[in-house]
Amino acid sequence: MDPALVALIVIVLSLVTPALITLFVVRRLQRSNRVSPQVPTYAPMIWLWVPHRPARLHRRLRRVTALARGAAGGSLPSMPELAGDLERRACATDSKLVLAARMTGPPSWSMMNEVESEIRDLEALATRMVAMSTTWSSTSVGTEAIAERLDALEQAMREVDEIASPQPPPLRRLS
Repeated sequence: MDPALVALIVIVLSLVTPALITLFVVRRLQRSNRVSPQVPTYAPMIWLWVPHRPARLHRRLRRVTALARGAAGGSLPSMPELAGDLERRACATDSKLVLAARMTGPPSWSMMNEVESEIRDLEALATRMVAMSTTWSSTSVGTEAIAERLDALEQAMREVDEIASPQPPPLRRLS
């Protein structure tokens, strides 16, 4: 192989590889910054790390939808639909948050307070969804539970039999 060709290939690879890696990392960061994996966000990528109020609220929205998606994986049939509704609401709230962050002055703070209130409501709903899905999945019927219920049923049937056909009382002598 020609040494000039090898040098050209090495140079091209040394230039293309870092560019491809950079593009891949940036794309991953953009996707991880989304409130919903399917919906692009206008939130800046820097919000993944900065401690400012809008960034913290955005990260809370991301956690809310992650909780809801986790609850949707449970055994309740209506949970995926509820999680989807909550996720869509969180995306709308995120858009409002980005708008509030770009505004200045009192209208910005007013809108930011409203968004924070919406996020608290979404967090409460997501927490309820998780609690319901974990309670439902942990009460799934196992063999021990079935055996306990059968034992209780048999005991109840014995008690009913005793009541239905009472033994005559023992005879007592009259003195």
